Amino acid sequence: MRYLNSFKYICTGCLLLITYLASSAGPNQDGQTKEQKDTVNVYTNAITVNWIGIVFHPLGGTYPDRYIRKLDPNAYFVIEHGVYSSFEHRLFERTYLKSAASLFIDCANLPAGFLHLGVHFNLLNKQKHIVSLGLGPTLLFREDWHQFPEYVGDEFFKDRLYGKWQYRFIIFGDIEYNYRFSKNTFLNISLFPGGRYLYTLSFGLKHTF
Repeated sequence: MRYLNSFKYICTGCLLLITYLASSAGPNQDGQTKEQKDTVNVYTNAITVNWIGIVFHPLGGTYPDRYIRKLDPNAYFVIEHGVYSSFEHRLFERTYLKSAASLFIDCANLPAGFLHLGVHFNLLNKQKHIVSLGLGPTLLFREDWHQFPEYVGDEFFKDRLYGKWQYRFIIFGDIEYNYRFSKNTFLNISLFPGGRYLYTLSFGLKHTF
């Protein structure tokens, strides 16, 4: 439970930071917002390449004994290894069409990944900071865990099977924070929510053009 409380504190801190940054982008004396004057973060396309990552299970791992890279006995936090990449194209002001894909080694050391296509909106685009939220269909998949003798199913994938793969569709994208450290390059931190069962963090770089 202490891990869940810690995660809630982290999320609360992030929301407070975003609120502060958004409030500081208010209009100045000439009627323009600071964001309108800051055109550095206006881009047409962007490519992001990240490492995946750290997984948080709010309810603890379903089969913690199977997770070889868990950071605690109940597998609240588990390290995964893989690559996430995405491409964004500007549709309207602050609005982007985003396609994304990922391949990684999951908590049980088996191949997994996801595919996503959706619309992403820049909630905050100010000076060195971009915060965005995405919405759209996402297909998650992993190699079937029924190969493990102790596995009797889980609430997330349930009985969804296609060949040797388990899968699930969700309607969501990710939450991104980007910090600009050069003209066209940002540090990218992305959070991928999976309902109340898991949250995945990835870290990498976004290049705009």
